[in-house]
Amino acid sequence: MSIEKTEKKTEAGEEAQPVTETTGAAAYCGPTVKGIAPQYTVFVDGLPEKLKEKVEQVPFLKALIVPLDKLAEMRVKIEQDGTRENILYKKATDLMK
Repeated sequence: MSIEKTEKKTEAGEEAQPVTETTGAAAYCGPTVKGIAPQYTVFVDGLPEKLKEKVEQVPFLKALIVPLDKLAEMRVKIEQDGTRENILYKKATDLMK
């Protein structure tokens, strides 16, 4: 697992919110997106712009980004056949090929 720190950008005094609408660290649990985010990357200060753009292109990836305190639970759900998270992960894996 890697940890990356990204810049928070503000515009007109407003704080930029990560795509997941969570505060604090968030973990990307989807399959590795080459050049953007390896699986289980933790982002401390919001998501990088490239990942946000990818989530806009593939909206269900948003469900694979969780607050850091939910990472262990998400890993279990991704590995359990038939769970919503497992299905979304497999769908994302097929798209990334």
